[in-house]
Amino acid sequence: MRASIVALFAGVLAWPAVAQAQSNSQNAPTRTELVERITIVKSKDMDFGRLAVDNNPGTVTLNPTDSETCTTSANVVHSGSCIAAEFTGVGTTNRRIRIRKPRNRRIFLTGPGRRMQIRNVVFGYTEGLQRLTARTNRRSIRYRITDANGAFLVKLGGQLRIRRNQAPGVYSGTFNVDVDYQ
Repeated sequence: MRASIVALFAGVLAWPAVAQAQSNSQNAPTRTELVERITIVKSKDMDFGRLAVDNNPGTVTLNPTDSETCTTSANVVHSGSCIAAEFTGVGTTNRRIRIRKPRNRRIFLTGPGRRMQIRNVVFGYTEGLQRLTARTNRRSIRYRITDANGAFLVKLGGQLRIRRNQAPGVYSGTFNVDVDYQ
């Protein structure tokens, strides 16, 4: 029996000791910043003016500069307005934003003839913004709002493609420009 008690006692000593739970806590700071909601509204429609064309294809390029200009291919005669699309917005000063061009940088116009296309859509003249994206061929362009009141303006242009034997008439279309904080 003595051998049994010694063996039992040795077994109890060999039993792993149960670790006592330890407690430790740390404080983790947290914060957030609420900023004004960013808004953008269309302030001017894009307008290529009146165009006279022969039966050959041609192009009109609307340059979205401070004073918009349209340049045409040899067979296109331009008269009237030449107005870049203009968008104004309000956000938080010094915040970075991303403005996205229409999908595939193209806009489609419908009218009495075959669909027309504005391609190579570009942002041009801006106010209240510092451009951060170097390449212009991207769909998204990043800017920083520099205006003290958070106001900004951006103009958009592109190249209108006129097809061979395009039917005369009024052609129109719509497109989206998206803006969000980065």
